[in-house]
Amino acid sequence: MIRPVRASVYDLNSCMIYFENKLDFTNLKDYLKVTYDVVANGEVVGSGMIDELDIPAKTGKAIKVNFTIPKEGISFLNLHYILKKDFSFAKKGHELGFDQLLIKEGRYQPELKEEKKDEKDYNKIPVQVTEDERRVVIAGSGFRYVYNKLTGLFDSLVKNQVSYLAKPMEFNIFRAPTDNDRNIKVQWQDAGYDRHTVRVYKTEVKKGEVVEITSVLAIAAIQREHILDIEVKWAIDKEGGIQVKLNGKRNTSMPFLPRFGFRMFMPKEFSKVEYFGYGPYESYIDKHRCTYLGKFKQKVSDMYEDYIRPQENSSHYGCQFLKVEDGDENYFAVTGKEDFSFNASEYTQEELMTKGHNYELEKSGFTVLCLDYKNSGVGSNSCGPELIKKYRLDEENISFDWKITLSR
Repeated sequence: MIRPVRASVYDLNSCMIYFENKLDFTNLKDYLKVTYDVVANGEVVGSGMIDELDIPAKTGKAIKVNFTIPKEGISFLNLHYILKKDFSFAKKGHELGFDQLLIKEGRYQPELKEEKKDEKDYNKIPVQVTEDERRVVIAGSGFRYVYNKLTGLFDSLVKNQVSYLAKPMEFNIFRAPTDNDRNIKVQWQDAGYDRHTVRVYKTEVKKGEVVEITSVLAIAAIQREHILDIEVKWAIDKEGGIQVKLNGKRNTSMPFLPRFGFRMFMPKEFSKVEYFGYGPYESYIDKHRCTYLGKFKQKVSDMYEDYIRPQENSSHYGCQFLKVEDGDENYFAVTGKEDFSFNASEYTQEELMTKGHNYELEKSGFTVLCLDYKNSGVGSNSCGPELIKKYRLDEENISFDWKITLSR
């Protein structure tokens, strides 16, 4: 139902929060109570309750809330509006809505498990690099990565005898069209977004304590003009950590992109996800009001949104951290200097595109992970206006800087 209260920061120094009663006739004290949590770096560090919010209908009031602003980490005050007594539409204790207020800016700092085996002396084991016309092999203490010069991406990532890729990585610019993509998808397909290819023009390898691989490439469909021109730089350190920096230029004469990023086919054993972003439900740049920023843990199988007609689903927007883990606590983790989106699914976008009903879907046998610089909004163009400009991936210059960590 419609949230009956709106909250905003009035004065953080004195912990004053402004509450506005949106009801037409009812004082909030007769209707609901407020519970709240203080969340720092994804963890609840304080909580409390306001049992009586004495605010008449259609008015507002600044109220002192008993909380302390955390000293470290991105921090929020999460307010929950709880029904005080039974009504015909819901029972006592039902949550009528929530507000999330930023009380301290920052970036999420993940805590990743250290080496499970004996600590290695990485300084004594130099990184070995071998290359030929098609690939670059980087091998170090417990890891072996295979880079494909023809795609600008990795074919294989193996660390501590665990393989993180069941198939080679791919650049990804398309998605299974949603109902609201019914018009723009015609332009996307005419431009060849659903059948793009990659051409790498040159690759340079710099050997040292950190191995740097730089590829210059273009993404385009056959017999079509370039969609994107890209320079991607991969830096692999002696512990097997990967830093990827990408700079691209989009052809602005072509339609806006559905999405842009990497697609990975991971072994299906990587079935658990932890992330800091908008959750726990699916979220997009224009569709995240029912979600909130926080740290969430979910199974990949539970993240799927079961639409009757298969389509793009289950993306998570505004992420600062992602970890995909198997049953043995081996993980693939990503952090970004800027927010990113991701989708983890048992289904490929091709499967979602080609099947007309949800009961026809067949699982891929992989965990399909889409790491997106950006995913365009879903809009309402099945029955309303086209997606507005601010929610489109239509910028000319694209850049991101991600750190990838595999289990130590």
